[in-house]
Amino acid sequence: MSSPSGHTDARRPRSALIRGLRRLARRPGELVVDGVRYEPLTVERIERALARRGSKDYAVTFPGGRRMRIHCTRRRGYADLGSARGLDVLARIEDRIRPGDRLLLIPSGTGALCPRLSHLVGPSGALVALDDDRESVGYARLRYPLTNVSFEIGGIEALAGELDHAFDAVLAFDPVDDPDRAEYLAGELWRLVVPGGFLAAWAAGPDRHSGGDAPDAARTFLSALSRLAGGTEDAGSSAPAGSGSDDTPGRLVILSRNPG
Repeated sequence: MSSPSGHTDARRPRSALIRGLRRLARRPGELVVDGVRYEPLTVERIERALARRGSKDYAVTFPGGRRMRIHCTRRRGYADLGSARGLDVLARIEDRIRPGDRLLLIPSGTGALCPRLSHLVGPSGALVALDDDRESVGYARLRYPLTNVSFEIGGIEALAGELDHAFDAVLAFDPVDDPDRAEYLAGELWRLVVPGGFLAAWAAGPDRHSGGDAPDAARTFLSALSRLAGGTEDAGSSAPAGSGSDDTPGRLVILSRNPG
């Protein structure tokens, strides 16, 4: 029903015109995925921006109106933008995960692996997704509101209060860049695996790192895990960088803890 003055009918075409102009004014590269809108703050394509400057910024609007600005880098990737790591690695270990499992993912990054892991453990399971990057955790909480996933801010120190054998599986995706802390991290993560559970650790190849001590840290971390498996645990599998159909160069090691 129109108002006596006819103003309502007059506003309708004006509103439609404004919406049309807004659509025309969208920046090149604007993207909407599952109701999440990504507005690039520069016109440069993301692949070129990452190659030249190492980063690209977006304004993100989530369903319900929540907004945040994200800073996509070579290390902080976003699955919706095609730059997240680890999905191909997860495909190689997901058959070990069972409904009802309690999982730890460290670092969890921007949460790209969490929807699949959430599905694998089901409503009776749980996933603790831990990362020390506030932007990544803040984004993941808004992008993936999963009832059986807890996105937490923190590094390995945040696990100090966890009891031994707290998780059925620990998934560590390139978790360390300091060789002096690599052995401590390996021991702390292994401590958390239940008898009969497993630890899957992936470390990036040198070409994925920005330099510095990161490649040394990865080697030290994986070596420490191998020593933990010596004699009593079974090194379930490992794969060298660039092997098979993997799109993420690196090395995957899976350690199974004996049930007894």
